Amino acid sequence: MKPIIISPAFNTHECLPELIKQISIVCDCPILIIDDGSNPPINNIFGDNVMILQNRENKGKGYSLLKGFRYAFKNGYSHAITIDSDLQHPTKYIADFINIDEDIELIIGSRSFGKTMPMHRKFSNTITSGILSWLCKIKILDSQSGYRRYKLQPVLHHHYYENGFMFESEVLITLFRKQKLRFNYIPIDTVYNHSQSNIRNISDTMKFIKLIIRTIVQ
Repeated sequence: MKPIIISPAFNTHECLPELIKQISIVCDCPILIIDDGSNPPINNIFGDNVMILQNRENKGKGYSLLKGFRYAFKNGYSHAITIDSDLQHPTKYIADFINIDEDIELIIGSRSFGKTMPMHRKFSNTITSGILSWLCKIKILDSQSGYRRYKLQPVLHHHYYENGFMFESEVLITLFRKQKLRFNYIPIDTVYNHSQSNIRNISDTMKFIKLIIRTIVQ
């Protein structure tokens, strides 16, 4: 297995130095930052082990992840561990993602829906995870977690419609409704800091509904 760490970043300049420091403590994997139209653009001041790809304008998390996946696969990497750039994913679990069977196509860092998760996020995650579990006919515990390990070849075998946060749900539907690939979890801590979420509750709920309708009618 040849893994790479991929982190989409949008105006998280203050968090990135600490994130990269924490990643470098636990592993020596290359780190790929996808700057999704940040203002100002993110400059690579982090050293030789860090690469940055720039989107000229904000394209969305799904667009950025796919751009990173394609770059990684083209450059010989077999797996991508995705981690959000706002320090809400504890880097101490990266070794766990690396050490699980490399043939598993998708591994998700599953958070506890306890007191530390805001109530609206807990409700949203429970609903979306339940619907996706029904569609995919597998138990999905945390569909909204972006802390994941993807095996790149099967993920890039498919076409995707979603450019934003719904991409992560679309991947689940595509891989496990259509192909029934292998799937596992790593329990992770639930961390919420004071950073502003880019998720828009009403608009993203509508996008999720459209994704489900498209899935059913296809």
